[in-house]
Amino acid sequence: EPDGSGLVNRMFGVAKTLFGRPPERGARTGVRLASDPAALQESGGYWIDDRRTPPPREAGDPQAQARLWQLSTDLAGYEADPSTRFTIPSEEAA
Repeated sequence: EPDGSGLVNRMFGVAKTLFGRPPERGARTGVRLASDPAALQESGGYWIDDRRTPPPREAGDPQAQARLWQLSTDLAGYEADPSTRFTIPSEEAA
């Protein structure tokens, strides 16, 4: 297509094939954590593919947390008290 949209659509299709996951697989961890009584013992973790994993390093960065908080409230059109912001402790402190 002259505007390049065909190429972009093909690139997204390839990326989805290589890196995407079906909705059922993507939802599996959240559904298990929400419905399995044993998961109540695992509260507060970072989960990927049904396994508890360390959060990305950026998750413990206070500056990254502040940027994400600000972006989220800006996009939501919401003014919140920043003192109520949730922070993720660093892995070293855990």
